[in-house]
Amino acid sequence: MPRKFTGFTFEEHQEHGARLKLCNDALVSLAVRTANSYGKTSTASKLADRAKKALDALRCELDDRVCEENRSLPDAEVTGCYYGPETRRDSPCS
Repeated sequence: MPRKFTGFTFEEHQEHGARLKLCNDALVSLAVRTANSYGKTSTASKLADRAKKALDALRCELDDRVCEENRSLPDAEVTGCYYGPETRRDSPCS
């Protein structure tokens, strides 16, 4: 019998969103520093850009999911999970 996936709870979306916002900040900084240190066409710079694009795609997908799963909540609260104001400074990505 196939497994039924339940998705994240709203609280889990909020937690993961906060972490991904911090990871995004770290990757933006890394991409800029890498390009400035090794050049925009370097392998390191291209990989940093690719990592940033992958993170952007993940945030977008999870944002779509949280919106679909929580239609009864206010829009500002739901859309704030992945793109709202930062809530934490202790990044798991640094």
